[in-house]
Amino acid sequence: SVYAKKNAVKKYNIENTKIEVIPFGSNFEYNFNKKSIYKLINARKLSKKQDIRFLSIGVDWYRKGMDDTIQIIDFLNKKGFKCSLSIVGCYPPKNKKILNFIKLHGYLNKELNSDRNKLKKLFKDSHFFILMSKAEALGVVFNEASSFGLPSIAPNIGGISSTIDNDGGILVKKNERAQTIANKISKLLNNKNLYKKKSILSYSRYQNKNNWNIIASK
Repeated sequence: SVYAKKNAVKKYNIENTKIEVIPFGSNFEYNFNKKSIYKLINARKLSKKQDIRFLSIGVDWYRKGMDDTIQIIDFLNKKGFKCSLSIVGCYPPKNKKILNFIKLHGYLNKELNSDRNKLKKLFKDSHFFILMSKAEALGVVFNEASSFGLPSIAPNIGGISSTIDNDGGILVKKNERAQTIANKISKLLNNKNLYKKKSILSYSRYQNKNNWNIIASK
C-alpha cells in the first residue's frame, strides 16, 4: 500500500523510486461483464420504504470496528431510513445487546461451496460495504466488495486508501463521529444518481487497477 511505502521510505531513508506499490487483488471474485454489473447496480433500489442493506466482514470484532458500524447504522435508522446490517466473520462479545436490524452470519469458509455461495449472495444483495477498522494494512475485502460494484465506507487509515477512495466510496477521518458519518451516508441515500455513479466507479477501480490480472502484469 501507499501507506506502507511512505513508512518504509521515512523509517529506512530509502529512495522513493526503489519501492513500487502493488496491492493484493481479491480473494473472492464474481466475474461480471459490463452488462451484468450495470444490471446488478440498477437493481439496487434506494428508498426509505425499502430495506437498505449494509455488509461488514471481519474476524476481530474490536479491530474491525463493529461497534462503531452498528452505531452508524442505528443513527441512519433513527433518521428514518430502513437499514439492516449483515456481519460476517465474528460474533459480538458476551452480554452485548444485539439490535433488531443486525443479522449475524458467523464465519463463512470460502473453500466450502455452501459458504461461498452464501457470501456471494450477501455481496450481490447488499447496497454498501462498511468496515470501520481500527487498523488495516490494506483491506483485501474492499477489493472483493468492489468486484460486486459495492461502494465501501471506511476510515482513511493504514492502507485502506490504496483500495477505495471518495469517488467510489466514502473515506472518513480517523475517529470521526458516528453521527457525522451517518449524515454523509444519508446524503448519498437521498441521491440515487450519485449512488449509482459511486457503484460504477467502485467496480471500475477494481476492474482497471486492483484485480489480479492487472497486478500480475504490473
